[in-house]
Amino acid sequence: MKKMTIIFSVIFLAYSCGCSDEGTDYVNFNEFESSIIPTNINSQVEFENQNSEIITAEYTEFDNEPIYSTPSEPSCHVYIFESSSVILSITELELNFRLNIKVLDYGNRREVIFIIQTDEEMYFINGSVFDESEDIEQFLTNYNSNGFEFNDVFIFSGSIENEISKIIYEPQVGVRLIEFNDSTYLKLIE
Repeated sequence: MKKMTIIFSVIFLAYSCGCSDEGTDYVNFNEFESSIIPTNINSQVEFENQNSEIITAEYTEFDNEPIYSTPSEPSCHVYIFESSSVILSITELELNFRLNIKVLDYGNRREVIFIIQTDEEMYFINGSVFDESEDIEQFLTNYNSNGFEFNDVFIFSGSIENEISKIIYEPQVGVRLIEFNDSTYLKLIE
């Protein structure tokens, strides 16, 4: 109901601004993109560090509210983009990660943006904001580290040096590995 109220409000604003009737476009995830941040994530997960200590984390605040473009004169065309996010909180380490994915398309190029944010940093696939693409699936890769092997994962890194060097993310599973610059890590226990 909340979505419908927002949609009607945006459409009303567009048509009442005195510009021509151009309509509304909905830009949705494809099947793969919609599965990257699963809606049925277990709320609690456990990670193990390099000392075999168990650290509990929690996925919360799943959100799939659409993003609305702001209509502008003279056309006032409205775009509604699909978007999903979830927060992974590791309270013991005072770390919060917001995983965000959204799809944009203004008619000339479809673009998928997938980022992980903390309070201090934004982490991008392959460390570059410019690697976002029409086909995010092309960035899936295999990764080996600390004696662990991961297949078909995204590798996130920051654009500035921070305490976290890499975040390994598997679609439909979530964060699999967090590597820190001091050679410590947290690995998801499955």
